[in-house]
Amino acid sequence: GSLATSLPSSFLSIGYNSIFPKALVVVICAQETMSSVNSIHSKNDLDASTGVRGSNGGFKFTNEAFVEKQKKATMQFIKGLPKQFFDGKDLVNVSLPVEIFESRSFLERVSDGWCHMCLLRQAAASEDPIERFKNVIAFAFSGLCNTCRPQKPFNPILGETWQASFPDGKESIFCEQTSHHPPISHWQVEAEDGSFHFWGYGGWTGSWRGNSVKGHQIGPSVVEFKDGGRIEWNLPYLYLRGIIMGERGLDYEGTMQFRDYKNNLMCDLTINPDSGVGMFKKMFGSVKKRPTDCAVGIVSKIAGKGDKGQDLPGDEIATIEGGWLEHLSVDGKKLWEYQVTPRSEPQGIENPLPSDCRFREDLVALREDRVEEAQALKEKLENIQRNDKKLRQAALK
Repeated sequence: GSLATSLPSSFLSIGYNSIFPKALVVVICAQETMSSVNSIHSKNDLDASTGVRGSNGGFKFTNEAFVEKQKKATMQFIKGLPKQFFDGKDLVNVSLPVEIFESRSFLERVSDGWCHMCLLRQAAASEDPIERFKNVIAFAFSGLCNTCRPQKPFNPILGETWQASFPDGKESIFCEQTSHHPPISHWQVEAEDGSFHFWGYGGWTGSWRGNSVKGHQIGPSVVEFKDGGRIEWNLPYLYLRGIIMGERGLDYEGTMQFRDYKNNLMCDLTINPDSGVGMFKKMFGSVKKRPTDCAVGIVSKIAGKGDKGQDLPGDEIATIEGGWLEHLSVDGKKLWEYQVTPRSEPQGIENPLPSDCRFREDLVALREDRVEEAQALKEKLENIQRNDKKLRQAALK
């Protein structure tokens, strides 16, 4: 069954041999017992992510030595690629050099946006559905500030897992790669006291856009509360700029749609709302362009459905404004503030399943700066996955 609907006990009961074929066991397991590598960030990864808010908004990476190293590796990679590769080709199915990777799996990376777990706990503690809705919006939106990474995570292998918990032990995290092509990851976060169950799944798409990469995590995020409440939302698009030349920066764009159908609540939170303003108006008109990390939205009642099945806003309840690198305010009250609201970083548990991503030899090699070995191990795993896919397809005939 889907990880999103299973309980932690059933998830943990999955047998090792039912997840990985024997051919893959030797490659993925770097050791039989868990080492002390429980932090989800290596020092190199953290150094690469240093940066500041740009003058026009968005995140600007300031580790110039690392950025130049990545640009060089990218240029070496793209020299032999056909022109159509840059016309929106999906990067998910392209084998990329490990020099542009961080030493983590996407299963670990997905939790970066859950850093303000205190806001989700506040939502669970609230008996007012509107206040709960506001706190969930703040939780989801504020997490974007913790996702500024210039590197790509490793694609998880089918059946790969990650088990973690937050430092105070109040929530447990369970992640699993449930589909190879298209690549899909499921996750669930269980509150120790049963006050909420946060789950979802994501498929990742990415494409070249000249000097930038456009990425999107497709799939719902859902939190269910003990009293039967349920709120769901989606994530915006990501743009990583300066891939080949110029400053390296990261921006989000698009609309995060939040819905609470039980209590008839909705909010469309638009990030970078001025992105559609024409160049002529920007240069000569009276429109003053806001920072690219700006966001605006309205919490309202759901009035009904439109002719295309979309939710229509009704009576307005609250106004939301902020920036994903600064704050989120609802009717002028700050629910989240950068560097003020407490953050928490999940840690991988001791003695996880043997399928845990921290056992992957290619990932471990990159973490230890054995780049050439990491590349060879990554390619070996990719070949095994391709062969396994052929076996699965043959079995279905």
